[in-house]
Amino acid sequence: MINRRNIITATILIILVLVGSYFTAMFIYQNGKSVINISSSTPNTKITIDGKAINTGNIYIKPGQYLISATKDGYYEYRKTIEVNQINTNLAIALTQKPDSTINVSELSSDEYIKLQSDYPVINNLPYEDVLYTIHYTVFGSKVNGYKIEFTIDSQNATGRRQAIKQLSNLVNNPLDYKVNFLNFTSEVR
Repeated sequence: MINRRNIITATILIILVLVGSYFTAMFIYQNGKSVINISSSTPNTKITIDGKAINTGNIYIKPGQYLISATKDGYYEYRKTIEVNQINTNLAIALTQKPDSTINVSELSSDEYIKLQSDYPVINNLPYEDVLYTIHYTVFGSKVNGYKIEFTIDSQNATGRRQAIKQLSNLVNNPLDYKVNFLNFTSEVR
């Protein structure tokens, strides 16, 4: 007959075997390896060692030379060759953000374009064409920083530019909130 005391003794024995097995496995896994503590200041960074994906934190690895790579959309790739020896190593990865750039509207996903239209409803009225001028818009930015627009006014003379600015004032609350580029601008002052 199994009594309560035997059950408790068997349970304690099983727990001790499991804990001992865990520490034995960790000793075998870590034996002859060095620890590298890898951290990244940019969340959701994809990090690899010699092409194998890893997480941040302590990594146990055999001594030798390894290529560390870190990537994230909107950032330049980080690449560094490190020499791992028996001394613990700390590696802090800092990614550099790519600058904003001009975006072709066709490169935006449907969701990104819908958000752009929501943020800048004026684009639904552009390009705006008149006999004296044309108003276009350009999208710039990145997925990381978000997208913005700037206007381009194409006019051959000062009268057309003035009328284009007046029309732009009708299309947006404050044209001074936007960058405005002028094409075909030639000074009429000689």
